[in-house]
Order: sequence, then C-alpha cells, then structure tokens
Amino acid sequence: MEAGDGAIAVTQKCCWCCDWLRKNLESHFMLPGTHGVIYPWDPPKVSVSELVLKKLEEELWIKLYDAVLMSIKS
Repeated sequence: MEAGDGAIAVTQKCCWCCDWLRKNLESHFMLPGTHGVIYPWDPPKVSVSELVLKKLEEELWIKLYDAVLMSIKS
C-alpha cells in the first residue's frame, strides 16, 4: 500500500454491498474480500455520490429478480 491509499480495518470478509462499493467508488480502498452474503445495509453517509448509489440499487434489484426467478424455477 502506498501513502494516500485508503484502508479499512476489518477482521473478516465483507458483505456483497461493501465489496460492490469498494469496486465502484472513485476513491480506492482495500478489503479482505467478500463472503457474498447480502445483509440489510446502510451506505456510508459521506463520499458516495448519488449516481454510485443508484447503480448499487439497480444491481440489488437485479440480484432480487434473479433470486425470485431461481425460486420459481425450482
């Protein structure tokens, strides 16, 4: 890691939303990976544009739609 890079201290892998946010924010920071589970979640109150949050919302709707389709098929 270089000076000026962001880091978040966590003890375990993060949820799907935090990992998505890490990949899609303009500022870059490192996380230890994701376990892929989606939990109830509130985005950070600062440094996240409305455009990024709208993209995240779209991704979550797609995930929900796909889960419903899989449930119907099985």
